[in-house]
Amino acid sequence: DTEAGSISSDAGFFEVGGHSLNATVLLARVQKKFSVRIPWYYLFASPTVKGLAEYIERASVEKEAAIDRVEDRDYYPLSSAQERLFVMQRMEVDSTEYNMPQVFVLGEAPDSERLHDALNQLIQRHESLRTSFELVDGKPVQRICDPMRYSIETPRLERGMAIEDLIERFIRPFQLDCPPLIRLAMAGLGGDEWLLMMDVHHIAADGLSLAILERDFTALYSGRPLPPVSFRYRDFANWHNRMKDNLFIRQETFWLERFSGGIPLLHIPTDFPRPKEKIFDAGGQASFELTAGLSGQLNELASQSGCTLFMVLLAMFNVFLAKLCHQEAIIVGTPVSGRRSADIQDTVGMFVNTLAMKNEPLGTSRFGEFLEDVRLRSIQAFENQDYPFEDLVDRLKAPRIANRNPLFDVIFALHNMWQNKEEDRVIGGTGMKLTRYPYERGASICDMIWTGRDNGRTIGFSVQYNEKLFAAPTIQRFVDDFIRTLECLATDCNIQIKNITLAHNLLEVEQTLLQEDEGDFDF
Repeated sequence: DTEAGSISSDAGFFEVGGHSLNATVLLARVQKKFSVRIPWYYLFASPTVKGLAEYIERASVEKEAAIDRVEDRDYYPLSSAQERLFVMQRMEVDSTEYNMPQVFVLGEAPDSERLHDALNQLIQRHESLRTSFELVDGKPVQRICDPMRYSIETPRLERGMAIEDLIERFIRPFQLDCPPLIRLAMAGLGGDEWLLMMDVHHIAADGLSLAILERDFTALYSGRPLPPVSFRYRDFANWHNRMKDNLFIRQETFWLERFSGGIPLLHIPTDFPRPKEKIFDAGGQASFELTAGLSGQLNELASQSGCTLFMVLLAMFNVFLAKLCHQEAIIVGTPVSGRRSADIQDTVGMFVNTLAMKNEPLGTSRFGEFLEDVRLRSIQAFENQDYPFEDLVDRLKAPRIANRNPLFDVIFALHNMWQNKEEDRVIGGTGMKLTRYPYERGASICDMIWTGRDNGRTIGFSVQYNEKLFAAPTIQRFVDDFIRTLECLATDCNIQIKNITLAHNLLEVEQTLLQEDEGDFDF
């Protein structure tokens, strides 16, 4: 009885709301508690409490590689993800591509002193926010800076100024050698409403870190005590580099075999010629929401097929791209949390890794067959998710093209970590209401980023796209085509992929493909 707070030993993990993110947390906690590593495939094969208990009883002991606290020193090595962001930011020092702004509306004037205290306690608590990044003997390192007193900015919303303009002024480049790598600002909107803006550099935090920061900041403002953070990011970075000598070598073999057939470019039809170099600040955004009926059908299909909702949507997205681009080998990037240890679930830092998901939606395949293939490939990818994306790019030796991302140009993600999170929150002990402001950034790190959000009853999507490549009407046609693909496949798993048609005849739309982009990479 899940409503009473208990779960039957025969209840399926995915049937009671499990997904790939909390599956990672579950497997990490099992290994820490019982010293048993449960493979990803087994969680899908026997996803019940009873089934997992039986596996634990007969499995051999395999303790989790411990994340030890590192001794204090002048500086520390970077993780692979930090190194990539450090290099990219140095190439574009004035870029805000890796800024992660969050904007909220407060229902009353905040207590300025309490707000300042909460910010400084937050920076004291999470040392990644007060970390600087620099070169020592030509090698990037990070230094943990001593706590200082930091101030909250107080910009004014001038007469006639749009709120978005105020936010855009607040978002500025960070200097990685000048912490803190977080900024806070508050501005009066008139009446009892105030705008609270937070910006963090991606090298110091990831998406889950933002949720941790929001939770801790509201607790600190409310005066609620917080337990100490068990492990710091420097501890993880040291562990991460140590793991390269064993675990990463085994996972490297898997990824090299996955791409042994070459690296296909995605031939997306564009409205404008591709610029000679990537432009990150030319981003547009479109949003849409699936009906409750279609959302229910997709969840039902996931349950019947032994898939997660992400796997179902990823398979259908691949079919959509196959029809759009007229090709049968597709690589799509997808982020994973990178928090495979139970010890770092509450640590703020850059843990996220990116998986290059290569699938082949062959025209002769029936969708049900392809969905099963995506399910197996996804499980294998999640099992090998620790191998750093940056290392894979280096090992594949794929040609670097200035106007494309390495390996893929489209990202697909599903966020269901917020499923039970209220949009409006009352900060305990103060009565102040906190509401997320619907701010959309005008930037896109690749051609398109499709992000789904499982809201429980419905599934919403946002599409970030490069305005130098696509016009808004074309993105709307893509959205219509994607929805049509979902509607078709949700009710007919036996249809052959070659028989699926898009809502629009793209051949009648004037679009451009650069000749130099045609072809695939071999290595």
